[in-house]
Amino acid sequence: MTVHRFELPGSGVARDYLLEINPNWTNTSFDDVDNKIDARWLDMSSGLYIDITTLRYDDHAEREEGVKAVVMCKDGHRYSTRDIFPLADTTFEGVAAKVPSAFATVLAQEYGVSALETAVFAGHRFDVVRQEWMPLLASERDVRD
Repeated sequence: MTVHRFELPGSGVARDYLLEINPNWTNTSFDDVDNKIDARWLDMSSGLYIDITTLRYDDHAEREEGVKAVVMCKDGHRYSTRDIFPLADTTFEGVAAKVPSAFATVLAQEYGVSALETAVFAGHRFDVVRQEWMPLLASERDVRD
């Protein structure tokens, strides 16, 4: 485990993050159900974390199924490299980030098309112009919830 201190330039506020690497991250077996997460990035002040899984080429798909350019992670998810690369530029909470080039296709396959079309969820409405979830107004809550 390694602690990283990061200060967003100009903010004057520093935060500590813990990077924890699973010692079994190189184990590609599906049999070890307790080791699907390869690493975790943890905000030490809030406890929020991001689980990290590594992508690796799916040799089985190429060898047994004749399918090339497929990557996978230990939880069994498989992706065409065309859906992932090249990574596309985006912004997440005001910070530059990268996403899979066909992120909409990947998300629709995982969660269904409705996940990309739902604009009202859990007391919030997605504001397309602001690109963020906003709390529903009282008048909207009566009609939509």
